Amino acid sequence: MASERSPHTVHIVDDDPAVLHSTAVLFGSLGFQTERYSHASALLDEVGNLAPGCVVMDVRMPGIDGVEGQRRLAGARSDLPVILITGDGDIRLAVRCLQAGAADFLEKPFEPEELVASVRSALTRPVKNRVSCDAAERLALLTDRERDVLTLIVEGGTNKEIARRLGNSHRTIEIHRAHIMAKIGAHTVAQLIRFAISAGM
Repeated sequence: MASERSPHTVHIVDDDPAVLHSTAVLFGSLGFQTERYSHASALLDEVGNLAPGCVVMDVRMPGIDGVEGQRRLAGARSDLPVILITGDGDIRLAVRCLQAGAADFLEKPFEPEELVASVRSALTRPVKNRVSCDAAERLALLTDRERDVLTLIVEGGTNKEIARRLGNSHRTIEIHRAHIMAKIGAHTVAQLIRFAISAGM
């Protein structure tokens, strides 16, 4: 049975033709309209005419990369949520992207279901003040030391670096990190960072 058509369009930006094709097929099979762009400038050239939906954009591309593409979209007052994907991301890059307003940051390889869930979440995310209120409530569940650890995670610190700065063992930081993710309901570092940003950290 064919999927119900969605009113949203997934704008896919990637310089790899195979990725463009497979991602378009994935979302097309789920009832989404799709548009393909082989580089960010092609998307930006159409910024005033883009159909409602969201953008799935690779970070590492020649010319305008995904981070700069996201910045320019925001500068053009586009309200399309942007999901950035990369094969060689790190925490500092994720922080930079999410602070700049990315809806999500996914590191390859990821399962197709993860990308689909990210797109659906971006298209249905609640209003900002509701997110901030919920984040503040969950932040209140953390102990003072867990907040210290979360702050250093958002700054891009590894468990080893955080342990050294706080005078704890590597294992202790691992335990704190697991408790933080459980309390706020995060499953990935990107979710953890997005929570911290929405909580005003």
